This record gives sequence, C-alpha cells and structure tokens, in this order.
Amino acid sequence: MNVSDWMTECQSVTDSAFSPIEQDVGGRLSAFALSLEEDGVEPARRYSGRFNVRISPELHASAAAAAAAEGKSLNQWVASALGATLP
Repeated sequence: MNVSDWMTECQSVTDSAFSPIEQDVGGRLSAFALSLEEDGVEPARRYSGRFNVRISPELHASAAAAAAAEGKSLNQWVASALGATLP
C-alpha cells in the first residue's frame, strides 16, 4: 500500500459514520500520511505470510519428494528451506 492509498483509507474513516473521536483519529492519520508523503517516506508494508511461487513441474516434484522424505508438508519444507537460506 502506498501513501496515497493509505491516505484514501484514512479519509474514508473521517467521512463515515464513526464517532467524533474515531473521525479525529482518522483525520490525524491522514495528516500523518500527508507528512510522510511530503518527506518521501513510504509506510512499512504489511506482509500476510502468503505468496505464490512459479516453478517448473520438475522442481515442484523434487521439492514435494524432499518434503515427504522429511515427513513435512511442502509448505513446511519450503518455509524451512527459506529460513535456512535467508538471514
């Protein structure tokens, strides 16, 4: 989500039927987002923990076999392999 998207989301809070306190918070968030944009700072992206990877059928089969040999699901095996590779 970029700053403009975030500001739009914050603006929807100030324009909706929320309480005055909630609207004030939304307005303050909009002002904060605007200051970030003016300074060229993007808010930190949130990650869901899910992503799709396109690989060859042969690599997919090899990874599935390796996972099965270790008694793991393919997801567990890939997460473990990534964790062992990345800092």
